[in-house]
Amino acid sequence: MPRALPVVLTVCASLVPAATIVAPAHAAPAIVDFHGCKNLTKKYPHGVGRKGARDTGPHGARKKHPVTNFYVNTALYNANKHSDADKDGIACER
Repeated sequence: MPRALPVVLTVCASLVPAATIVAPAHAAPAIVDFHGCKNLTKKYPHGVGRKGARDTGPHGARKKHPVTNFYVNTALYNANKHSDADKDGIACER
């Protein structure tokens, strides 16, 4: 009987790593359609933009103080593209 104990412990120890679940270190943000700027700016106060976007005024006019601290996420911008009034690649910029 004493010889069976090390075998049982070895089998149990080998099953423990297989039973554990590893969570990712950084979960990607959920891609959500916020249905308007009021809801979007609650989570992202300066708006959401695609990679490489620059804040411009209507018809591509340059702004004196463009928004530069918007959240950059192309997939999130694409889901909320309808909220980009001036079509500069940044939705709901403030």
